[in-house]
Amino acid sequence: MNQDRWQRVKELLDAAITVPATERTWFLNQLNDPELRSENDS
Repeated sequence: MNQDRWQRVKELLDAAITVPATERTWFLNQLNDPELRSENDS
Protein backbone atom coordinates (compact mmCIF):
# COMPACT_ATOMS: atom_id res chain seq x y z
CA MET A 1 0.00 0.00 0.00
CA ASN A 2 1.45 3.34 -0.98
CA GLN A 3 1.56 6.39 1.29
CA ASP A 4 -1.40 8.15 -0.35
CA ARG A 5 -3.58 5.05 -0.09
CA TRP A 6 -2.63 4.53 3.55
CA GLN A 7 -3.51 8.16 4.35
CA ARG A 8 -6.93 7.71 2.71
CA VAL A 9 -7.57 4.48 4.62
CA LYS A 10 -6.55 6.13 7.89
CA GLU A 11 -8.93 9.04 7.29
CA LEU A 12 -11.77 6.67 6.49
CA LEU A 13 -11.11 4.54 9.55
CA ASP A 14 -11.06 7.64 11.75
CA ALA A 15 -14.46 8.59 10.30
CA ALA A 16 -15.87 5.07 10.52
CA ILE A 17 -15.04 4.77 14.20
CA THR A 18 -17.47 7.62 14.90
CA VAL A 19 -20.32 5.76 13.17
CA PRO A 20 -22.38 3.42 15.36
CA ALA A 21 -21.41 -0.21 14.78
CA THR A 22 -24.84 -1.01 13.40
CA GLU A 23 -24.35 1.59 10.64
CA ARG A 24 -20.73 0.90 9.66
CA THR A 25 -21.60 -1.44 6.79
CA TRP A 26 -23.85 1.25 5.34
CA PHE A 27 -21.09 3.85 5.84
CA LEU A 28 -18.49 1.72 4.06
CA ASN A 29 -20.90 1.01 1.21
CA GLN A 30 -21.29 4.76 0.66
CA LEU A 31 -17.55 5.14 0.07
CA ASN A 32 -17.75 3.53 -3.36
CA ASP A 33 -14.34 1.94 -2.80
CA PRO A 34 -14.53 -1.75 -3.74
CA GLU A 35 -10.98 -2.46 -2.58
CA LEU A 36 -11.61 -1.04 0.87
CA ARG A 37 -14.97 -2.81 1.05
CA SER A 38 -13.31 -6.10 0.17
CA GLU A 39 -10.70 -5.60 2.87
CA ASN A 40 -13.38 -4.86 5.41
CA ASP A 41 -15.35 -7.97 4.48
CA SER A 42 -12.34 -10.27 4.83
